[in-house]
Amino acid sequence: MKLKKIIATLLGAAMLTTCFAGCGGDKQAAKGSAGSGDDENKIVIYCPHPLSFINPLVEEFEKESGVKVEVVAAGTGELLKRVESEKANPLADIFWGGSLSTMKPKADLFEQYKSVNEDHIQQAFKNEEGSITRFTDIPSVIMVNTDLIGDIKVEGYEDLLNPALKGKIAMADPSKSSSSYEHLINMLYAMGKGNPDNGWDYIKKFCANLDGKLLSGSSAVYKGVADGEYAVGCTFEEGGAKYVADGAHVKIVYMKEGVISKPDGIYIIKNANIVHN
Repeated sequence: MKLKKIIATLLGAAMLTTCFAGCGGDKQAAKGSAGSGDDENKIVIYCPHPLSFINPLVEEFEKESGVKVEVVAAGTGELLKRVESEKANPLADIFWGGSLSTMKPKADLFEQYKSVNEDHIQQAFKNEEGSITRFTDIPSVIMVNTDLIGDIKVEGYEDLLNPALKGKIAMADPSKSSSSYEHLINMLYAMGKGNPDNGWDYIKKFCANLDGKLLSGSSAVYKGVADGEYAVGCTFEEGGAKYVADGAHVKIVYMKEGVISKPDGIYIIKNANIVHN
């Protein structure tokens, strides 16, 4: 199948849903067939989205296109390192996910491409760079375990400095998780009153309240809060919303200091092993 049809079908399948997705993922294969991207009826996708979000779209894509899919799901940072190390011989065709703050500096790893659906995308989310097709808009949130939080107030970032929460806050390493990177950016601006240089004092206090704990990926945050390992966690809307919808004892908090909401995208890996015309 030609590249343009592959991407157009993938985006078309994605647009059948109206939900937010995020930048963390489970380090396991999502639904799809194993193999490499050198078969024109098979593609390999690197994706940091949660598996519960990935699988229905992959199924829809396979049904509509007849193309077999293998999804490698892991954190954004880990997957970007793979793309960089595989530049001479890419092992994947598509990178699906990753916030713009994380992906823009790596834009040279991806092919120039304009989606056939570009005319239907809001002006603020147009692919002006040429290689970044916007996919979803991702609000950053705080996830709270309602069984563990007790009478501790959590309405925003300032509340995460409460000594009662020391060691009970789930936060992924921002170098490995784009959702945590977005939280870091938001903290600097929100707690610095618009000047990120003034936000570092808050970051130092926040790190102290993490008690030396940084998790390896975004999925560890929302899973950790839902499973009762942590009382609160800095995550993204889709990561926590599924647990709320499923009736877990958690809630989503939109920070009173301000919520950052950045789009993520779909990117064609440069020199991918699929037909380019």
